[in-house]
This record gives sequence, C-alpha cells and structure tokens, in this order.
Amino acid sequence: MREISIDEIQERQLALLDHVAAFCDEHHLTYILIGGALLGSVRNGKLIPWDDDIDLFMPRADYRKFIEIFSDTGKCQLLTSEREPNYYYPFAKVCDRETTFIENAKEQGLKSLDCLKVGIDIFPVDYLPKNPFEREIKILQQRLLQGLCY
Repeated sequence: MREISIDEIQERQLALLDHVAAFCDEHHLTYILIGGALLGSVRNGKLIPWDDDIDLFMPRADYRKFIEIFSDTGKCQLLTSEREPNYYYPFAKVCDRETTFIENAKEQGLKSLDCLKVGIDIFPVDYLPKNPFEREIKILQQRLLQGLCY
C-alpha cells in the first residue's frame, strides 16, 4: 500500500463527482455542491488545497431515487446502510474502489468499513415547513435524530 498525495485524492474525488453529476443529470436528480468544495470552487475556481472531501446535498426524494438506481461500476462503489450492514453513517458515500482512506482510525479504534475508500459524501436534505411552529418541530426532530446518530 502506498500513500497518495492530497492532489491525487482530489483528482480521484473530482472524477467521482463528474461520474455522479453525469448520472444525476441523466436521471434528472437535483444535487448541490456544499461545504469546502463549494467555497473553493467559488473562491478559487478549484478545490481548496487542503480539503480532503467533497460533499453534496440532495433533496430526500432524489436521494432515495439515487440510492435505488445507482449501480456500482469498475472503479466506483456506492456505500449506504441499506446496501452494507457495517456501514453506519446516515448518508451515502460514492467511493473510489482503488483507494483506502483511513481517517483518524487509530485514535478512534476503527476497523473494516471505518477505513473507507476515497469518495464523496451525499447527504439527504429535508424541507422546512413555512409555518413557524411546524418548522420548529421539524428542527427539533432533526436535532434529536442527529444526536442519536452521534
């Protein structure tokens, strides 16, 4: 096993993003670039030099459809808790099968799928109701679920 540079990680992530974007466009699925990848692309026209992940948001209906119809390819694999029983994250990850990304594994005592492939994270996004009371209930529900996940 050899260590790869941040430039190579980003190169592989951008290739995955191109693949996911083409797939989503073909199937009319909405996706939104977020976080450091969005900031870097707007500010610098490229990824931030030290950023080691790409994150996407998808409306929940499109996210579910994506999970249902996306097929693994030779270099590309979709990880979700529905597909992989040892995958415990509450979001999907499209991974490069040719790499392994060990993120603080020793400090966290992680094994197997905790040492994931280089990839991009895809988060489902829910709507917020217009009614202020209903909106507060929805936010509280989300915070409770987030707390349970961690």
